[in-house]
Amino acid sequence: MTTSQIIKQQRLLKNMKVAEIASRLGVSNQTVYDYESGRSTPPSDKIKILSEIFGLSTDYILNGGTETMPEVSSKDNMAMDKLLATIDELLKQLRDKDEVIKMLVGKSSASNRAYHSRTIQNKQYKSVVLFFCSAKMDSLAHP
Repeated sequence: MTTSQIIKQQRLLKNMKVAEIASRLGVSNQTVYDYESGRSTPPSDKIKILSEIFGLSTDYILNGGTETMPEVSSKDNMAMDKLLATIDELLKQLRDKDEVIKMLVGKSSASNRAYHSRTIQNKQYKSVVLFFCSAKMDSLAHP
C-alpha cells in the first residue's frame, strides 16, 4: 500500500472526517485530500502526527505497510533456541507434576472411599453384633 492509501484507509477505519484530520494536522481539508489522493506527500512532521492519530509507526505509514524486520545474528538465534528449549523443558516438568498431582489425588480419593466403606461396614457389623448380643441377653433374662 502507498502512503496515500494508508492515510485514507486509516481515516476511514477510525471513522474520522477529513476536516478532523486537517484540524489536527494544522492544514486545510484540500491538503488532506491531496495526501489521500497521492498528489502530495505529507512532510515528516505531519507523518509523525498521523502516526499518533492512527496509532501506527511512521515506518508503517512511509513504507507502504511493510515494516522491515531487523537482522538477527546467529548468536541471537542460538540464544533464542536455548531459551525455547528451556521453556519446553519447564512446560514438560509442569505437565509431569500435574500428572503426579492427579495420581495422588486419585489415590487419596480411592483411600478415602475405602476408609468410608470400611467405616460403614464396621458400623453395620457392630449393629448386627449388638442385635445378637441383645437377643441373647433377652433370652437369658427370660428363660
